[in-house]
Amino acid sequence: MTEDYRLLSTAEAAERLGVSSDYVEQKVHLGEIRVVELGTSRRQKWRIRPDDLMAFIESRTIRT
Repeated sequence: MTEDYRLLSTAEAAERLGVSSDYVEQKVHLGEIRVVELGTSRRQKWRIRPDDLMAFIESRTIRT
């Protein structure tokens, strides 16, 4: 698996964005950042594809 396809935890995504994990989790709950759900319902974990993180960044980019 190459680095380009490595799934990111919400903490890793937050670090790349320079924001808190709470912010990333809020955006996931709002449907603004897509996630891959892994694990069982009791121990479910979210992972973010780098492409989905870039799509979020693009959606928040202001073009002048």
